[in-house]
Amino acid sequence: LWRSYAITDATYTEPGPGMEDRRGNIIENIPRKVRKVGVDVQHPTGFFTNCWLEYQSDYYIDPQNIRSREGGFSLVNLGSWLYIRYRDR
Repeated sequence: LWRSYAITDATYTEPGPGMEDRRGNIIENIPRKVRKVGVDVQHPTGFFTNCWLEYQSDYYIDPQNIRSREGGFSLVNLGSWLYIRYRDR
């Protein structure tokens, strides 16, 4: 069982000449929160399976933070495979 969680605080502090209106705004295209949780299982016979959930929050798509936020998603990943040992006689 594993998990991860990240919070990003990305704001314009010194935006540069001609971009003073961005000061204090959230930097565009960077989600504030990303979360993942999952489980990996391996059986002695070589069968392996995993499942994990992933979430990303919405983010601004413009530097002025005027448009509504976009880009958030939730995703379920499933996988399984079988390890086969090859013996050279």
